[in-house]
Amino acid sequence: MSYHGLDVYSFMFNTQGCFKCQQNLEKFFPATAAHKMACTYALIKADSECQSWLVRCKDAHGHGRPTREQLEQDVFLDFVKHKPWFQKFLEMYDEKQ
Repeated sequence: MSYHGLDVYSFMFNTQGCFKCQQNLEKFFPATAAHKMACTYALIKADSECQSWLVRCKDAHGHGRPTREQLEQDVFLDFVKHKPWFQKFLEMYDEKQ
């Protein structure tokens, strides 16, 4: 199964390595890591985990924090874009934080 050119089955079977790598990335670039984890969970349709990581992304400071427009256009978040919590999240997203 392919999703925007990504082999989802290979991706899903390698999530443990992906998660470990993300934990290391989070030490240095917390916003980037949180955004990537949110995308990972959205791809595997883990709604509440995606939401938790997006909140962590919103609360993180520094390099790599996506803009609201980037979140709205992120194809990896397509699974959650229609959810009421995501729309509410975007309304509260402060890009200047």
